[in-house]
Amino acid sequence: MKRKGEVFEYMYIFFLFINYFTFLIMVNARVSNETRGLLIRLIENDTTVSKAASTLNIRYRTAHRIWTKYQQTGVINKDKHGGFKGKLLTEEMIEGIRWTVDE
Repeated sequence: MKRKGEVFEYMYIFFLFINYFTFLIMVNARVSNETRGLLIRLIENDTTVSKAASTLNIRYRTAHRIWTKYQQTGVINKDKHGGFKGKLLTEEMIEGIRWTVDE
């Protein structure tokens, strides 16, 4: 039979392990636009950035970056990166270059 203290020690070690493992999963987690909106609303309602970040299970640095961007631009949603890029030259410009090269 294990002592009461030993059981609590095992439970504490298990708790630390689970928290560490959860942190490893959260390292590269993306923050959805809905969560960004909740974060902004929490901070606007007099909650600190730190407390709002821990409430929503977001890293403090990420929450602070989202809040700072919102203060500077007023935009909550994440910027889109990558994707289709349009042509820099119009068809008329391309034809003009072809004509010049052919001569």
